[in-house]
Amino acid sequence: MARRSRRTRRRVRDEWNPAIRAAGLEHRTPYAMRHFFISEAIAAGIPSYEVARLAGTSVIQIEATYAHLFGEYLERSRTALEAFDEQHSEAYGRGTGAVD
Repeated sequence: MARRSRRTRRRVRDEWNPAIRAAGLEHRTPYAMRHFFISEAIAAGIPSYEVARLAGTSVIQIEATYAHLFGEYLERSRTALEAFDEQHSEAYGRGTGAVD
């Protein structure tokens, strides 16, 4: 990633810090706020492709960086798929003597 010029860093600082104070927050960097947003979005159960679009990055980057946060949602997805499969097993020919 290209380094920002001193002028750009100063402008970001001069606009960022007052905005953080106005929001009633302790000092946080833009990077820390972005990380917090992505972590909270994942915790809320938002799919990784939507998080990636909102954060302006790729699904691959989201999943590589935040994979440890997806654990319980993967379990929830597996449970939902198993319940769906159980409810629809007749439609798929299971339980009727058909070979899986």
